[in-house]
Amino acid sequence: LSESLLNAADKGTTVVLGYQIQENGVVQPPDAVRLPALALGHGFGFINLTTDPDDFVRRQKLYNGPDESNPSFASAAAGALEMNTQRAPVKLNDSTPLINYYAPDAFSSIPFYRVLEAAKNGDQPFLQRSFSKRIALISRVGREGEEDLHSTPLYYWPESARHSTRRTPGAVIQATTIATVLENRPIQPVGEVSAIAISLLIAGDGEQR
Repeated sequence: LSESLLNAADKGTTVVLGYQIQENGVVQPPDAVRLPALALGHGFGFINLTTDPDDFVRRQKLYNGPDESNPSFASAAAGALEMNTQRAPVKLNDSTPLINYYAPDAFSSIPFYRVLEAAKNGDQPFLQRSFSKRIALISRVGREGEEDLHSTPLYYWPESARHSTRRTPGAVIQATTIATVLENRPIQPVGEVSAIAISLLIAGDGEQR
């Protein structure tokens, strides 16, 4: 992995490594990975998800603290793409925006063994087609019952044969947050008056039924 970080830096590609903030401190990648990444100018971001009181992930904190010196993984990844492609940085008005969730099929996934096979066999067309000019997240996606699954608004999405679980993998949440930041399209909450009016309409409709 350390060698891959060096190769990425030589190619002008920024790698963003995740770390976790816990009550008793910060869980960082091993020094054999973290120190080379720091020396090579790669990025870091916390992977903690922001949960509402009902344990749903509807929004994501982009920075830990009052300034932008400690970005979230999603914010750091978006910033790395902007820097590598010389895109104008996107500045959201809200530091904890509501995530604009896509349908479950919006992001493609490739088994890691397939990538390793392509690299071993020199299948450059496959690698270019799959990863060129894209942000690639490396993560365990998880299955039902594993720890990296979370309740999100997609809980209410109609289930299908391909998506039999109502919980969303953390990698998909991170990917959706990155897209929300890059496109500057967070969900905008309605005002208090509009919220009351919508609630009354829903309540009235329920009574008629």
